[in-house]
Amino acid sequence: MGGPRAARLPVGSAPWIAEERDSAQQIEQTEVEEFTFSARNEFDWLHEHMADIFSDNQMCVAHARKVTP
Repeated sequence: MGGPRAARLPVGSAPWIAEERDSAQQIEQTEVEEFTFSARNEFDWLHEHMADIFSDNQMCVAHARKVTP
């Protein structure tokens, strides 16, 4: 009915630990890639919009905060 199962490594053995560590590192790498991709997109978006703000309106921020009597 079922095919032969892959031999399972004994829990706690050196090969089992190495396999678990490799698996955790792969998961970590995937998470890091997803996070950096998302963060890069957010910074690109912010950079584009800030560039638009400062190129369209050349107002000095220091002058905008001055209170006129």
